[in-house]
Amino acid sequence: MFRIGEFSQIAQVSGHLLRHYDDIGLLKPAHVDEWTSYRYYSAHQLADLNRIMALKDLGLSLDEISAMMSDNVSPTEMRSLLTNQKSKIEQMIQAEISRLNRVEARLNQLESKDADGLDIVVKSIPTQPYLSTNCRMRFLDEGPDVVRAITNKVGSAFKSKQIKQFTAIFPHDNYKDEDVDLEAGFVMAKPIDKKVEIENVGTLAMRELPEVDEMATVIQHEEHHILFHVYEGVGKWMEDNNYQISGPIRKLYITPPDPENKDRALVELQFPIKSSS
Repeated sequence: MFRIGEFSQIAQVSGHLLRHYDDIGLLKPAHVDEWTSYRYYSAHQLADLNRIMALKDLGLSLDEISAMMSDNVSPTEMRSLLTNQKSKIEQMIQAEISRLNRVEARLNQLESKDADGLDIVVKSIPTQPYLSTNCRMRFLDEGPDVVRAITNKVGSAFKSKQIKQFTAIFPHDNYKDEDVDLEAGFVMAKPIDKKVEIENVGTLAMRELPEVDEMATVIQHEEHHILFHVYEGVGKWMEDNNYQISGPIRKLYITPPDPENKDRALVELQFPIKSSS
């Protein structure tokens, strides 16, 4: 039998760690002196400690390790725990690969004469309550009228704290400048059980914008020649980094849309992406 200091030297772990494992019931001492409260460990416990350290090295939590150390755990349960851990590690690796790709893309962007300082940020977007309607415009030039109608109606129907950003959603696989289909409305602070009728536009109804794991985003003023440059730059960035569009493109207004002078609006263009490799 070894006192805790001796056992920690043999096992090459700290006494503090052994005390912690004792406190949580993961590795109890073989004996505790009832008078002195000294902890004593057996050499036979080295195998258990080594197993704990090996499982910890795999990234398992102490709760998961405790389950795997139980005499009642079956091989099937052990296999399930390890399979789940393997999946978590693969997801973390993929996330870090994506991060590495974005760093490399940013370096290439800084060195490229074509990038012109375009800042592309990839982020995840959570689910959002969206009060919207599907619109069909004969020409894109009708957009300001739609923006004005929706903004005025929603602004009069709800309190300002209930309303967030005006957001337009465009099909990503069929660009047209005539007979344009899009969805327009406001992201709301929370879901609202109310529909809003707008003459010559449609009926705004609540739905949920889905979560997007990877969204390439760019913030720019809504000037036609600038947005054309942005679309071109994002397209090159996606091609260079093996991405492709994975869903409808969103245009989120950071400053309120101004139908009278749309170039004043500051917008965030959002491109859902996925790896094409």
